[in-house]
Amino acid sequence: MLNSTREQIRVRVASASRADLEMLKRRAVEVLERIRGVRKYRLRSKVEEIEGDVAVETLVQVEAALGRRGKWFMIRRRLQLEMAYLR
Repeated sequence: MLNSTREQIRVRVASASRADLEMLKRRAVEVLERIRGVRKYRLRSKVEEIEGDVAVETLVQVEAALGRRGKWFMIRRRLQLEMAYLR
């Protein structure tokens, strides 16, 4: 993922209200579930891979913001989500 995309997500999450964070979290999980379902039938397209990366990063940032967690949590959670949904 590009650093500029990661920074855009970070800024968006930092300026969001709690309700907006919950909405972002739901959307990210929906995208990841859809991509997980696609994996059963065919290879993911490049667009789906990018959507998955953005969804993982969004979910990591939102969970860190909601739980007031730091960098180590984000690193570990990013790996967990990638293994669960994208590998």
